[in-house]
Amino acid sequence: MLINGAQACNVFWQVGSSATLGTNSTFKGNIMALTSITLATGANVEGRLLARNGEVTLDTNTVTKATCAVLPIEIIEASGGQGNPPLISVTKIPTPLTISKGELVTYDYTVLNIGSVDINNVVVTDNKCSPVVFVSGDTNGDLKLNERQTETWKYRCTTTLSQTTTNTVTATGEANGFTAIDTANATVVVDAPIIPPLINLVKTPNILFLSANGGEVTYTYTITNPGTAPLSNVSIIDNKCANISRAIGHPGDINKNNLLENDEIWLFTCKTNLTQTTTNIGIAEGSANGLTAIDFSPATVALATPDIVTPKLPNTGFPPGENNTPWNIIIPAGIFAILVSLFFIQKKQTLQ
Repeated sequence: MLINGAQACNVFWQVGSSATLGTNSTFKGNIMALTSITLATGANVEGRLLARNGEVTLDTNTVTKATCAVLPIEIIEASGGQGNPPLISVTKIPTPLTISKGELVTYDYTVLNIGSVDINNVVVTDNKCSPVVFVSGDTNGDLKLNERQTETWKYRCTTTLSQTTTNTVTATGEANGFTAIDTANATVVVDAPIIPPLINLVKTPNILFLSANGGEVTYTYTITNPGTAPLSNVSIIDNKCANISRAIGHPGDINKNNLLENDEIWLFTCKTNLTQTTTNIGIAEGSANGLTAIDFSPATVALATPDIVTPKLPNTGFPPGENNTPWNIIIPAGIFAILVSLFFIQKKQTLQ
């Protein structure tokens, strides 16, 4: 079982002899065996099977090469005016989820602005499908993804697959000197009657802009299942907020079967105190049919820039333009002294 954002692509099992997987078992990671590897009937592997000196024996098995999902990049630098950072969300759904080798698959992407400021320069890319084409959504033609989900931008990409593939879409946009980013992963199974799982996570802070002193922030995590396979072992973590708990009163697990169905919404919350501008990432996972779905959702909360106090010279002397008594005394006294000096010099010259 994978927890805390672990991915099968990063798990390696070094076996000093031979490895055997039991009937109908599910295995995560890459096996590197010195001698041989044997899979019993119905065993499924998300990873690779590498035998150095012997052979790999299969019997009605599905082996899916594990592909690492692309982690969102943390972009937290403010470059200008102070204001709320943007929040962007992307959902990715392949059609169909299971195909034969060489068949077409169409990826549909839905991009939303879940924040409180309009987003500029929206870019959507897929690491294994190109080009990603804008379909519709900019209803007012201002080239901005408008705030608070008032617009829904649709994108699409079509490609052929020769093997089971997990790919990642990345959506980015800009506002107030910040860059928002979100990703979505999806798996399409090739030449196997397995329906892969899909999971979607949306993370929203209750406040996006704090004073320079910082303060408490509550994150809400909304997890849904945009696929058709019910998800088991659903988990949620955050790399910078530890105490995640179920929100009170949410619909949640409607039929109480501990599976996330495609008509359910599971809500979680987490509170933390921030003392600096922070981007943190929520990670949601769920499993179905021997495969694991994962989704990442970052969010930035900004802190105001502290007021800069410019040092001043000591308050000495007298301001210009005022009736300053000391100078009124000093200036006539100086003139009087000069006249006296000239009088004595002239008198001395006369005596000579």
